[in-house]
Amino acid sequence: MEDYNVVKNDFNEISELDDPKWNHNNCYFKQLMKLIPDNVNTCLDIGCDKGELLFMLSKKSKRGICYDWFA
Repeated sequence: MEDYNVVKNDFNEISELDDPKWNHNNCYFKQLMKLIPDNVNTCLDIGCDKGELLFMLSKKSKRGICYDWFA
């Protein structure tokens, strides 16, 4: 069984980072954010990895859902 406190602590640490390091996904985040209207009800991030995009989406949405598969 996984220790979900470890996962929670990792996500909390990531959320406090000022500028995430570049990768092939997050280079598009700023452009995507321009397409999301303010105050949307729910945002879904599939393949969220560390949750960097969902953290940004949380500033524009009432609810965020993320899903990633760790094999």
